[in-house]
Amino acid sequence: MLIDTSPDLREQMLSAGVTSIDGVAFTHAHADQAHGIDDVRAFVYRRGARLDAMMNSQTQSLLRARFGYIFETPEGSGYPPLMRDHGLEAGQTASIDGPGGQIELSLFDVVHGREPCSGVRIGPLAYTPDVNGLDQKAMQALSGTSLWIVDALRDKPHPSHAHVNLALDWLSQIKPRLGVLTNLHIDLDYKDLLERLPEGVRPAYDGLQITLAPSDGALIDLSRI
Repeated sequence: MLIDTSPDLREQMLSAGVTSIDGVAFTHAHADQAHGIDDVRAFVYRRGARLDAMMNSQTQSLLRARFGYIFETPEGSGYPPLMRDHGLEAGQTASIDGPGGQIELSLFDVVHGREPCSGVRIGPLAYTPDVNGLDQKAMQALSGTSLWIVDALRDKPHPSHAHVNLALDWLSQIKPRLGVLTNLHIDLDYKDLLERLPEGVRPAYDGLQITLAPSDGALIDLSRI
């Protein structure tokens, strides 16, 4: 399962050795989250069937307005659609099936400036790539998380992204076994950040692999740090 289709999707999939995708969840429709959407074409052709794409209704409307041909063949075109979009509102559950088994996911609303945006919850995993505010319902959706990958753009506050201290405050409330800071901007030095983060919190990096134990454990591969 893929979360979002970033502009460098092709490079990311090649680097990770991913050769098949069974479904996609979109957090929101910003360019850095969605504008690699055309690169799912090779995966769709290989599997011989459209991908199911889960998103909230606002994101669904925005993506259909910008990439309508992905979901329906335009009049006069011979290209088949690549995705079957499903509106998934906060608290609703959906599943994606594949050779590795079934993945159940739910979305929950988060604040990301003025953009309608979702966090993703999959069992003990929570993923909030772009967020600067969490209401009570969002905190409830995050309750019981073992692994939370959370936005932490920079040290200074930002109008649409969490800064490091805000992310750490949220993590101290939810208390996951492992917190991973993502979306790190260029003014954050990786080694410096690694040294000053509290126990149980780590910065993300390209190629990071995290193994979730069958129960509620989260193990992090530190081999490249």
